[in-house]
Parts: sequence; C-alpha cells; structure tokens
Amino acid sequence: MKTPVNTGLMDRYFLTIQEVSTLIGLSRSTITREEQKGDFPPRQKISQRRVGYQKDLVILWMEGNWSKGG
Repeated sequence: MKTPVNTGLMDRYFLTIQEVSTLIGLSRSTITREEQKGDFPPRQKISQRRVGYQKDLVILWMEGNWSKGG
C-alpha cells in the first residue's frame, strides 16, 4: 500500500520533527520517545545545528516495513 505524502513534502529528502508529527499523527514527545526506544527511525544530522528524519524511512515505518536493523 502506498502512503500518500503531502505534495509539498514530495521533493524533500529530510523532514523536521514537526512535519513528521503532522504526517503520522503522533506528538513530538511520542516520536522522540519511540526513537529512543529504537521503535522509530533515528534523526540524521543535516548540518552543525540541524537534524531531520529521512522521509523514506518514515514512510517505511508508516507502512510497517521499517526495522531497527535496517
């Protein structure tokens, strides 16, 4: 099943935690907690002061196809 993604996010490689929160319907604190437990894709360092979530991994997680080991 293909997951629809907001057309404004289609050309983006990384998403902010707020964009991920809106996309999947979980709060920022829940996303962070699940990430710390290893149940959600980890953030990636984009620059010295910026992190983001890889869009493809978030979509895999939404479809139930993401696993901690890759």
